[in-house]
Amino acid sequence: MKATICILLSIVLGGYHSYGQEVAYEPEPLRPLLQLEMNCLMGSFGLQYEHPLDGQWTIGVETGLGFNYFLEIDPTDQENRYRFWEETDLNLITAVEIKNIYNRNKLFEKGESLANNTGHYVSVRLGYANGGTSLSDYPLNNAILSEVRWGAQWPDRCWGRLTNGFYVGLGYAVAPGAGSGVLYPVIDATLGLLLIK
Repeated sequence: MKATICILLSIVLGGYHSYGQEVAYEPEPLRPLLQLEMNCLMGSFGLQYEHPLDGQWTIGVETGLGFNYFLEIDPTDQENRYRFWEETDLNLITAVEIKNIYNRNKLFEKGESLANNTGHYVSVRLGYANGGTSLSDYPLNNAILSEVRWGAQWPDRCWGRLTNGFYVGLGYAVAPGAGSGVLYPVIDATLGLLLIK
């Protein structure tokens, strides 16, 4: 009988003590993502892997094919130009991107979903394009692409396997032997399909 009373008393007192304490909730941590991604405006698609580093940082690697803008280099007058929306050959693009996803705590406080590494981000991307174009004697070939981006990514609300996003920024492209490179605008909307969830 005494044992039963002691057990009941400890349960009541323990429950009362824990009732007065606040439970600390934290945002869902960033996680590895492997997805097929399509850049809707520039017409490129590929495979992307994003791996969390620490806190709000990720590093991603990607490879894919694109019909993106190309760098037209004229060695006679040293004017480098880029063109959009013209028929180009496929470019094989590989890149590494470091992201800082900076507003997840604020989204968490608003009750927003943080699935699939949701949030606004600032990133630096270094890429390599190997391809060409039929419109120029000096195609974008073996070119190094450096970009600074600001963007956002978020999950779909229904299926949970799609990701959406957009980004804007500024890039600098240079091809070996071309002398100086060229600045170009960076803008796109993305749609991804998660392969591992």
